[in-house]
Amino acid sequence: MPAFRFEAIDPTGKAQKGVLDADSARGARAALRGQGLTPLVVEPAASRTRGARQQRLALGRKLSQREQAILTRQLASLLIAGLPLGEALAVLTEQAERDYIRELMAAIRAEVLGGHSLASALEQHPRDFPDIYRALVAAGEHTGKLGIVLSRLADYIEQRNALKQKIVLAFTYPTIVTIIAFGIVTFLLSYVVPQVVNVFASTKQQLPLLTIVMMALSAFVRQWWWAVLIVVALVSWIVRGILRRPGPRLSFDRWLLTAPLAGKLVRGYNTVRFASTLGILSAAGVPILRALQAAGETLSNKAMRTNIDEAIVRVREGTSL
Repeated sequence: MPAFRFEAIDPTGKAQKGVLDADSARGARAALRGQGLTPLVVEPAASRTRGARQQRLALGRKLSQREQAILTRQLASLLIAGLPLGEALAVLTEQAERDYIRELMAAIRAEVLGGHSLASALEQHPRDFPDIYRALVAAGEHTGKLGIVLSRLADYIEQRNALKQKIVLAFTYPTIVTIIAFGIVTFLLSYVVPQVVNVFASTKQQLPLLTIVMMALSAFVRQWWWAVLIVVALVSWIVRGILRRPGPRLSFDRWLLTAPLAGKLVRGYNTVRFASTLGILSAAGVPILRALQAAGETLSNKAMRTNIDEAIVRVREGTSL
């Protein structure tokens, strides 16, 4: 039974949007009137071209990590409860709290009702569903355990979000302290030190070397602060350009793993992502080599990814995991 998008008005005058199944557009309008709604627009869910849907969705704010986890959890629960995929997507469409999510779910449902797999439908929305997400969905569909895989995927997304929050909190305090310290030093050099200089100048005494250095630094900051900002921005741009190259990025990531504080955080964050992804893929029945490759692609550290690539080669040659 085809799906139809609708826009209607309820008896209180409130606008309603959604998707419903009907034999025809006339049947859809009749169903809406039966629910006490006045239909304004009724059109087939697949009537828009794929390009038009993508263009409209591209204008909206993408799914947040929280929204992605909630949608994945809800879809998993509905599938485990025995609902067909099309009906489960219809429920998510009707319960969407944001127009962008409603449009996204309707577009995915239209693709599924058109005969495409869920993984294939998600491929049309790479902003919201990354490669690893689609790979896990495809594995779940292939093994017939889509609900279970989605449930574990929701666990993974929630754990990843919690880990990100911990990392952000760990860096928040040092960042705030650094900014405040920089502001205090700038204030001292640009305002306090000149006042002290005037006091020493009036006494006409020989100034200590440290005081002379501070006076020179203060004068430099007050006169050339704009040049300092330009140099900092230029150096940052150059460093970012260098780190885009594979060789320097690999060397930097290797050094980052040995850094006192950042190294532990980077290793822990990437290890959790790799282990969680590998566990989900293995439980879904994905071959070990493909699972290792997909899990390795989730690593943000190039040095760790290189180590995984080397491990994949050894496993392919017959070495045990």
